[in-house]
Amino acid sequence: MYRVMIVDDEPPFIRIIKKLISRNSDRYEVIGEAFNGLEALELIPLVRPDVIFADIKMPGMDGITLLKSVNEQYPRILPVIVSGYKDFEYAKEALKTGALEYILKPINPALMDEVLEKLTLKLGSIYSNKEKELLLDLSSNKQVDPEETKQYFGYKGYMAAIIRTGALANRHSISILLQQDQPFEEIDFEWLNSKLRLAKFWLLDGNDQNEIIMVAAFNENDARGAKQLAEGVFTGLDNILGNVTIVYSPKFYNINQLATYLEPLGKGLNQCLVIGKSQFFDCNNLPALPETNPPIMDKATENKLLVMMESKSLKLLKSELFKLFTDWEEKSYPQVWVEKMLKQIIMLAEKHSPSISARMSLGLEQQLEEVISISTGFGELMKAVWDIIEEILAGKENNKSQEIESTKELLQKVDVYIQTNLAKTISLRSVCAVFGISQPYLSRLFRRFKNLSFNEYVTNIKIEKAKNMMSEYPDMLLKDIAEVAGFSDQYYFSKIFKFVTGINPSEYKTDCINK
Repeated sequence: MYRVMIVDDEPPFIRIIKKLISRNSDRYEVIGEAFNGLEALELIPLVRPDVIFADIKMPGMDGITLLKSVNEQYPRILPVIVSGYKDFEYAKEALKTGALEYILKPINPALMDEVLEKLTLKLGSIYSNKEKELLLDLSSNKQVDPEETKQYFGYKGYMAAIIRTGALANRHSISILLQQDQPFEEIDFEWLNSKLRLAKFWLLDGNDQNEIIMVAAFNENDARGAKQLAEGVFTGLDNILGNVTIVYSPKFYNINQLATYLEPLGKGLNQCLVIGKSQFFDCNNLPALPETNPPIMDKATENKLLVMMESKSLKLLKSELFKLFTDWEEKSYPQVWVEKMLKQIIMLAEKHSPSISARMSLGLEQQLEEVISISTGFGELMKAVWDIIEEILAGKENNKSQEIESTKELLQKVDVYIQTNLAKTISLRSVCAVFGISQPYLSRLFRRFKNLSFNEYVTNIKIEKAKNMMSEYPDMLLKDIAEVAGFSDQYYFSKIFKFVTGINPSEYKTDCINK
């Protein structure tokens, strides 16, 4: 509920305002009364009002002086002046202090309802921003004022969940770099909420664009089990996105301990996520890990693979790998386990490569992690891994000039497409759809021939475009430059620009002007 303080030197008018506000008792509560501005300033830090109704003429400190102090010290408080004076100068002075409304006595009940509706809209936005700010601090284990959390989070219980679509993020990628796919942007979470009947929910950013953190609040009347909530969200998202993993917490009651509840969710996600499979788990009741944990290839399998690699029996080797992948998929082995096993297989292949180059060897782990992170299932992953192994055992990065030429031609076409569609949404997924190729395949080509990930490459092109525009058009606004260079907004552009170049775009622009 929103908290109201009334400041007036006439008790009958305090009672009238309280009575009018009581018509909205489901949204507003009067938590403080004062008879002049000095008393009000002493009371504000104790009762923490969201709204102050203040008379304009009072002894000690009048309403105008009070509101000036409130505006300076407590900018989140919304002030409303209540006055018996119709003088325009009074109204003008009141509005200068940031007063939302100037209400004349005697107060018209219909007008008070209108004012409260305006306040409700503004307070909804203020609360939403403040709640998000507090949740971000709490999730990062930062110290916050417990009185603030009490004011903004007065619910009976909470639950938290990490929601991820697709595979785990590539740990070698730089998550801040441009990634345009935003799978959760199109989801109508309000519609989901109407089905789940939550008191409220908040969405926080996860590790990358494929992950969000959901914090949900329960009222006493509609407090259902966390499992039911997670299952409802899971069903709704799986129908829309497919391949969704949710790890949730049991219901908890202290929002100040949010970071403590989030920690096992992240660990649970890493432990449980299976490539190409949708699932949801209670973080306190996770499925058992595979028997061989940490994953170590058994000697019989290792020897079998070694013999095939040594004899260059690629057909048999591919068949054996297919059996392994099929077994892993049937047993729902988690991504982290599969990744470690694949690294052991790649190392075996490297040992039996006749002349693998140092550059190629250094990039193999990154190639592997990238194709794992973007594979949508074991079949796609098997094909991508086999391409890597076949290339290793061939002994050269590619010994067929015809294949090199066709690859270069494809990359040139992709490059032209990126350059001509820079202002649009460009992602690995969208480019692969245009050229009819798989994401792991194009990802490997970029890593192999450009020594960059696809996202790093696109980001660099966009930053260079922005730099050139700042040099050529120094008077152009940064927000317009960001838009032309293909960034979603100026803030994001500035963040990426500084990350890549080391300086803010405004500094770079100033340097261009001074040259």
